[in-house]
Amino acid sequence: MRPFRFVIHMRELGWEPTVVTIDAEGQELTEKEARLLEGIEVVRIKPPYDRSVTAESQLGLAPIGKRSLKPGKNPMDRMLNGMDRLFPVDSWLILFWMKQREIIETIKRVQPDVLWSTGDPWSGLVIGEKMSRRFNIPWIADFRDPWTLCEVRSDGKSPLTQAMD
Repeated sequence: MRPFRFVIHMRELGWEPTVVTIDAEGQELTEKEARLLEGIEVVRIKPPYDRSVTAESQLGLAPIGKRSLKPGKNPMDRMLNGMDRLFPVDSWLILFWMKQREIIETIKRVQPDVLWSTGDPWSGLVIGEKMSRRFNIPWIADFRDPWTLCEVRSDGKSPLTQAMD
């Protein structure tokens, strides 16, 4: 949902955006959102685990997602939050590494003029920069809304992880 309004405006300006995003189980577009996105390709990367949180739709019509913004209390959330504190950038970097072939195939097929990546997760910015270098495509890094919907902050990370970050 993060790039939703941005890609609509891009299309209005003559661009043909393709969105590559982490799939969130249970996340559905409203009828109006689906209509506005007609003709915009959305490539959904399926994660092995779901850490999505509840957020309002971009048009404020219906909630999406299935979890609240409150920090997770179940054992899997605690484990993943702990892993985030030990892993540089964030643990989504593992997902992007696992799905790198799918991302590369999308870039080869679409042949974009520019790559735009946004965070949270911050690893989306890391993979955007890496793909920009690999394919020699200009890259735009969007650093809006730091730590939006993220349960893990940089404090509490190990000194080694902080140095790597």
